[in-house]
Amino acid sequence: MSLKKRRSKKIKKLLRYTLALLMYPFVFVIGSIYKLVVTIKTHKSPKIKFNDIVAGFSYIVVQDSEIEKLATARAKICSQCPLAKYNGKLNTIMSGDTAHHIKGMYCDGCGCALAAKVRSENDRCPKGKW
Repeated sequence: MSLKKRRSKKIKKLLRYTLALLMYPFVFVIGSIYKLVVTIKTHKSPKIKFNDIVAGFSYIVVQDSEIEKLATARAKICSQCPLAKYNGKLNTIMSGDTAHHIKGMYCDGCGCALAAKVRSENDRCPKGKW
């Protein structure tokens, strides 16, 4: 094998490894979001509305005072619900959440992240509490 071919193979290998190292942290974030989307879309409950949950996530980023009041009231109810389960990954993703009662929790009834669910305007509680 010629020197030129060996050098090009080494450069390609180096580029592949560099790209892999750069993309490695994003795999966890993208993987978590993908798993959440698949869970929401394939869950047995017909009450889940994907667009409502996405809107709930948007209210985490761009806060609205009325929605935050509604979210706080709902979060107090959800924090005492037996369907509310803790997930450490959600706690890491949504670290700036102001509803501290439900930080890092998800609803076991529908699979939604509670931080987004309590901020969704049209979504309902699976137990009918709000």
